[in-house]
Amino acid sequence: MPHYLTVAALKSWARNEIATDDDALISAAIDAAVHWIDNTCQRRFVVATTATARTYAPTSEQVLHIDDCTSVTIVSNNGTTVAASGYQLEPLNAPTRFSEAWPYTAIRLLTGTSWDTGTYVGQATATITATWGWTAIPPPVMESAKILAKDVLANRDLRFGIAAVSGDGFGISARANGTVTALLAPYRRAESWGIA
Repeated sequence: MPHYLTVAALKSWARNEIATDDDALISAAIDAAVHWIDNTCQRRFVVATTATARTYAPTSEQVLHIDDCTSVTIVSNNGTTVAASGYQLEPLNAPTRFSEAWPYTAIRLLTGTSWDTGTYVGQATATITATWGWTAIPPPVMESAKILAKDVLANRDLRFGIAAVSGDGFGISARANGTVTALLAPYRRAESWGIA
């Protein structure tokens, strides 16, 4: 599975600190790190390429939460195409948010129209054609992937989650990397915090 972190890039970053030359093991560690980042942030960090359609089930009459995208070309509300003047992409000013390229994550309907929430709860009535992903992978996400992949490889030598044993015989457990947690915090979607 291709990711934004390559085996060569990880080896270069880690210098001689990775205790293996097995590219398959390093690739598996990268897969695990990227998967963990995506799940923790509740979004996929991929570079947007071509526009494709995705279907959503609106839960609000005004705002439809969507996957990260850099542009939207077609908005369909229960089979009816919405004119570009009839919706607003959010967050506003997303391409320059916090001085970096940030994706759109919601579509607000304007002019008094509402998203059709369907006859049944969870009915998929909205179809959005967009360029899904980011314009570029954020540097903190790239660094987090490197740190995590290296940690995954280092964990091959841990036994039962114990990283070391103190003089009194009590173990010191391996812990989540605080640097990674801090780097990723601004990139976590509301759902990842249990909101929305």
